[in-house]
Amino acid sequence: MSEESDALSKILSLLQSQQETANSNALYPDAPVIFSDGVTNFANSEAVVKFYLSRLDPATDGKSDAAQKVAAQVIMSMQSFLNTFLFFERMLDVLTSQGYFDADSIKKLRASQGQS
Repeated sequence: MSEESDALSKILSLLQSQQETANSNALYPDAPVIFSDGVTNFANSEAVVKFYLSRLDPATDGKSDAAQKVAAQVIMSMQSFLNTFLFFERMLDVLTSQGYFDADSIKKLRASQGQS
């Protein structure tokens, strides 16, 4: 199995586990489940940030390419955005330590996006 397919297998397993957790979590029965492939847009003011979660939806006719569609709009205060960023940064460290991501791959991706 190639490294890419092994990584994809790990991600799919994690997503399935998260979906099972979301479906069985009685604490949040009314919370919507939103699948997202990424963030499409980002805007901010002095007080809030706004971004759109998007996903690639397959063509229903089987002939066209998949299309990027907005799945949800998220609006957060600046402080909430910072807290969320730090939470995801911490979770990235956890997932990396569990072998879901490779530290060198993260470093290369950050460099390709102009981050150090």
